[in-house]
Amino acid sequence: MKFDASEINRLRAIPLTAVLEQFGCEPDPADPKYQFKSPVGRLSIDRQSQTRFYAHDMGIGGGGALDLAQLLQTSQIDKQDREAFKNAAQVLGGDITPQAIERAQQRAKEDKATPSEPPKHSDDPKHTQAVKDYLVEDRKLSAGWVDRLFEQGKVFAGVSPQGFVNACFALDNGSIEQRGLTEKPFHGVAGEKGFWTLNIGKPERVVYVESAIDAVSYAEMAYKNKERDFSVVSITGSSREKLQSHVL
Repeated sequence: MKFDASEINRLRAIPLTAVLEQFGCEPDPADPKYQFKSPVGRLSIDRQSQTRFYAHDMGIGGGGALDLAQLLQTSQIDKQDREAFKNAAQVLGGDITPQAIERAQQRAKEDKATPSEPPKHSDDPKHTQAVKDYLVEDRKLSAGWVDRLFEQGKVFAGVSPQGFVNACFALDNGSIEQRGLTEKPFHGVAGEKGFWTLNIGKPERVVYVESAIDAVSYAEMAYKNKERDFSVVSITGSSREKLQSHVL
């Protein structure tokens, strides 16, 4: 079977969830729209583009349905392997049904129309302690800092719609950054991506980091080194445009 450029582009654009369904990948109950159990281990779909993916256990990422099919078939992505590329194209061109593609497209439309449901704030002492234990024992944050963040309402225990307890960080825009407490934890944002800010003293400088946990870690380290009067801001996956406007 030969594939011309237009057909290859069509195959690349097949929804990734349709490819995952074809290969028997199972959605992760903690994050069924974006995290999957696959033949190559844990695999996630990029929440923004929904065309890129990452195989966490293998440390391999790619973009488009052809890359994903090749990875699931051969456990690698080799742009120079024409035979593997051809096999992936044949699977996408012949094995994935129009119905599977239509289901994936419909789910994508529903996802865009329905905002992610936020976790429910939990005051259950067991949930609170589980989150504190995770932050102190697993993420190596100081217990005193964690207690103060709970008192300030910047961190709390939340229960997801699926019943999972998450460490929740209240973002400046009202959204919530969530961290699961398992060995390979779920990580995501309920609501629009935004910033999480930790102020020390009267800020005269700002440091940007990737996540709220990174922000606390940096603040602790800087404070121990007798640094004062600074802000640490987690960008939490915000777009370049948002970051630029925040800096300006």
